[in-house]
Amino acid sequence: MKKVLFTVFCYLFIAGVAVGKNKQNDRELIDRVAGWQIDNFAKVKHKNLDWTNGALYRGMIEWADYTNDKKYYDFLMGIGQKNSWDFLPRVYHADDLCVAQMYVGMYRKYKDLCGLPRKSLINVGGGVTHFSWLRPYLWKCII
Repeated sequence: MKKVLFTVFCYLFIAGVAVGKNKQNDRELIDRVAGWQIDNFAKVKHKNLDWTNGALYRGMIEWADYTNDKKYYDFLMGIGQKNSWDFLPRVYHADDLCVAQMYVGMYRKYKDLCGLPRKSLINVGGGVTHFSWLRPYLWKCII
C-alpha cells in the first residue's frame, strides 16, 4: 500500500512540475485523478465507512464543491444511500466519524435532513442522547 501511495504522489509531483502553473491543466489533472478514484472504487479493500474512505469522501466533497460537477455529487450520494447515511459502530470514535464530514457537505449542498445519519445519532447506546433535538426534524425520515 505504501508503494502505491508513494507512486501516486511521485506521479502527481512529476505531472505538476511538467504541467506548470496553469490552473486549467491543474483542474484537468485533478479531474482525472478523481475520475480514477470513482472508476476504481469497487477495488477498495476497506469498508465503505472506514476512515480511509472518509478521507477520500472529504476530498471528493471539496472537489465537487469547487467544480460543481454533478458526477462527484452523484458518487457521494450513492455512497451515502448505500450505507443508509450511517456510521460504523463506534459512534464517538473520530476514525468512524470521519465519513460524517461528507454527510455534512452533502447536507450543505442539498439541504435535506433526511440525508443525514439518524439512527446512530439519535439512539446511541439505546437511549436518548444530546442529538435528540434532531427528532422533530427527522420524523418524516424515520422508517
